[in-house]
Amino acid sequence: ARLGLKGAFGFGGEGTSELDGFGGELEDDLEPTLGFALFGHLPLHRYFHIGLQTTFAWTINETAENFGEDRTFVLDISPVLKGRVPLLDDKLELYLLVPIGISIVVPGEDAYVSVGEVDTGIGWNAGVQLGVSYRFYEGLAALFEIGWQGRGASNDTQINAELQTGMNQFALNFGLSYAF
Repeated sequence: ARLGLKGAFGFGGEGTSELDGFGGELEDDLEPTLGFALFGHLPLHRYFHIGLQTTFAWTINETAENFGEDRTFVLDISPVLKGRVPLLDDKLELYLLVPIGISIVVPGEDAYVSVGEVDTGIGWNAGVQLGVSYRFYEGLAALFEIGWQGRGASNDTQINAELQTGMNQFALNFGLSYAF
């Protein structure tokens, strides 16, 4: 078994939003997403692991940041599939990580669209990351991952209209893990 902690960051990309019954979809550039993730993996086979990842992230689009709004909090709970290639007597590991799960999206305190306050919403998340980890001391390993992270959610508003949002960003993660 392996447990770990990693910084989870999103760069570039774009966010979309659409309010049901109120016109078309809006797009905006996303500012960097800041967060961290706790994870655990269990080996099913030398080359295949399964696990669970919980990510805590704070995100905002360019327009909201320009207006001084608070960041939106996102909690991702994701089962993870991991294909791996162990090298150097299992000290070095190259892998492909695929988290797919649910997201809870909590708008910032001042999140307000033209139709009133926006409630906490629920949605999905999915990603693909290529990673490398190196075990440098007994079971302790450093890791680095790059890839893509996407999210979508549905939030109710004060006038009972549903707000659909989506985010796509380049993902950059780094951290530590420990194998038992």
